[in-house]
Amino acid sequence: MTGRPVVVGMDGSTVAFGALDVAAAEALRRRAPLEIVYCVPEPDIGGPVLAAAGARVRQRYPGLTVRTEAAVGDPVEVLVERGRDAALTVVGHRAARPFTGLLVRSVSRRMAARTLGPLLVVRGDLPQHGAGRGEHQVLLGLEHDDATDCAGYAFADADRRQVALRVTALRGTSARAVVDATAGADAIVIGTRHRRDRPGPRLGRVTSALLDHAHCPVVLVPAPTARAAVATRGPDGTGRRHRPDRGSPGGGAFRAPRGPRGMPGEPRQA
Repeated sequence: MTGRPVVVGMDGSTVAFGALDVAAAEALRRRAPLEIVYCVPEPDIGGPVLAAAGARVRQRYPGLTVRTEAAVGDPVEVLVERGRDAALTVVGHRAARPFTGLLVRSVSRRMAARTLGPLLVVRGDLPQHGAGRGEHQVLLGLEHDDATDCAGYAFADADRRQVALRVTALRGTSARAVVDATAGADAIVIGTRHRRDRPGPRLGRVTSALLDHAHCPVVLVPAPTARAAVATRGPDGTGRRHRPDRGSPGGGAFRAPRGPRGMPGEPRQA
């Protein structure tokens, strides 16, 4: 298998192994290699988790080319950079919980705000996507006029899956209605935008609702202008590099950048 890889973030959790299964299926459909990346504070820590992840994929998909790597660094910075040249990046997502969701930005949400290439987010509490939910289909959510890349991805994805493509307008539609529309879909594909004058992660209400409540995995495809804006700022949205949290060896831990005011990582409020 040759070509651009499918990259999946691993941290040893149940959610991450669910994302791994989805990533392997995506790589197989593309006839692309699968890269499993585990972000750790020290390179010799990730061996057991990566061995288990690699063995799981090789047992279920014997013909798939699998590469594993323990990468030292912030998971978002590492995965955003790997995703720049990847066919797809896949991450698991834990839905926001009361209080904790206000204090800790998940890797998937930070990735969603800064991705440079197609990003597939798989929520941990989803059943096997598409199973038992009616006709299989890919849902394309359109909001902006410059959604050429987003539409192109959706058409290609529906073709790879050999399912129908359904288009829905996001502009003027409530977040609840968009979430409800994902029932029966194998995936929903939406575009993302970034603005140079808005550093840090900023997700719209529809995107946030889909990440937490969609009935299927969510694919975010950045517009060319979004990729240029993030590339200028750097994957963390500020141009700064950040060291990994060495106090927590597992789970892809990271130390949130400390903003000039307020909670860690929060930009200054105007």
